[in-house]
Amino acid sequence: MKWNDALRLCNHWLPLWTGNQPDELIKVYSPNVFYRDQACPAGIQGRDALLKYLRKLLAAFPDWVWKSEDIFPVENGFVLR
Repeated sequence: MKWNDALRLCNHWLPLWTGNQPDELIKVYSPNVFYRDQACPAGIQGRDALLKYLRKLLAAFPDWVWKSEDIFPVENGFVLR
């Protein structure tokens, strides 16, 4: 992924996490998404299951603010710090 493409995606994606907008955030993910974080180490498969998780997660942390400090493009995407 090119740096400009990664930046454009982050500029769209991160505010959706910050703004506690799970119904908009889920639109960024593909229908067959596999999502994993520390709270669900086994992962979550599929958009419907992820939306349910995101609704609970974002409701529990409504004041989260996410921003990009740096973007590192890699072959199939990017790493965000």
